Amino acid sequence: MRPSNERELAIARTVDKFVSECRFDPAAIDKMAAALGFPVIHPSDRLYLQKYVEWRLANPVVNASGTMPPTHPE
Repeated sequence: MRPSNERELAIARTVDKFVSECRFDPAAIDKMAAALGFPVIHPSDRLYLQKYVEWRLANPVVNASGTMPPTHPE
């Protein structure tokens, strides 16, 4: 899912950071939104965040060994 503007890029990077830090939890959208640091979360930002999280669930990050990182810390 390709971001079309700077705000969407920031959203994608934030979600991917949560994934890389093994903090990715689709139920944590509010935490991801807060981590963006936007003064205001517009409805379009919220919608893109939700869609990107859904996309990331369908397209998980695979590391160099060919395995997916855990979605929750152990």
